[in-house]
Amino acid sequence: MQLHNLFPFPEERKTRRRVGRGSGSGLGCTAGKGNKGQNARAGGGVRPGFEGGQMPLQRRLPKHGFKNFPFKVTYDVINLDRLQEAFEGKSEITLDDIYARGLARLGAPVKVLSRGEVKSAIKVEAHKFSQAAAEKIRNAGRPVKVLNLFAYTGGATLAAAAAGATVTHVDASKGMVTWAKENAVSSGLKDAPIRWLVDDCVKFVEREIRRGNHYDAIIMDPPSYGRGPKGEIWKIEDCIHDLIKLCTKILSDEPLFFLINSYTTGLAPAVLTYMLSTELKKFGGHVDSQEIGLPVSSNGLVLPCGASGRWEA
Repeated sequence: MQLHNLFPFPEERKTRRRVGRGSGSGLGCTAGKGNKGQNARAGGGVRPGFEGGQMPLQRRLPKHGFKNFPFKVTYDVINLDRLQEAFEGKSEITLDDIYARGLARLGAPVKVLSRGEVKSAIKVEAHKFSQAAAEKIRNAGRPVKVLNLFAYTGGATLAAAAAGATVTHVDASKGMVTWAKENAVSSGLKDAPIRWLVDDCVKFVEREIRRGNHYDAIIMDPPSYGRGPKGEIWKIEDCIHDLIKLCTKILSDEPLFFLINSYTTGLAPAVLTYMLSTELKKFGGHVDSQEIGLPVSSNGLVLPCGASGRWEA
């Protein structure tokens, strides 16, 4: 056998498939690929579920909604009043304490809700808090600074001091400030943390801005009309908006409330609502304004005598 005579054995030879050689090839005129179209092309065909362009089966069948059960987290809920009742006098409450007292299932996620009031500083450990509950816990025991402008005889000053706040009492009348001090003594608040100042309220606020002092709450009861020591004229309709703007600069980062009383019929509640909503928008919260009136016993009607506006966080 010579090299030019070498050939494979017959069983090793594979008959070559002759493609596209007409009907004489034994494979038909289309070489076994069928008629022309996407299925007769290399790489052709359609994706699974394609039905020629009509609505496919998976979209024709009705759906029954999303099943959240595998992802659902069920919390054991506890209200603030129940927590304080169970741990009275305790300043720190942990998850282990809650489980040990039987207020929640062992190992279950715990959520604290806001029912009840928090009277003293407390630290609570839980997996989740409602927004109102978190605010109550955060603000409990927080030192509160209140500024009372045009404070007169100090009714609002004494109410804030009695609630535990540190109050700055400002009025331009020395006689009114003296009277307010006497009221504090009569109310048993002689040693309460109250700073008594005889000063022009607008100028005092401007100085506080320069000093960088801030307050958690502001109360004001501005007069309808007044004159300053240097002939300055105060008209509530012209000046109140500018004063509110100034006061927003001395509010703390988390103020509690802003209260305005106006004993003049020239300032409608809607006007107070607009001014407070506009200037305190960045703090969130909500505004409520009402008309102030005196009941008339002779006819059962109410005599309008002013308006009150309150922004509250």
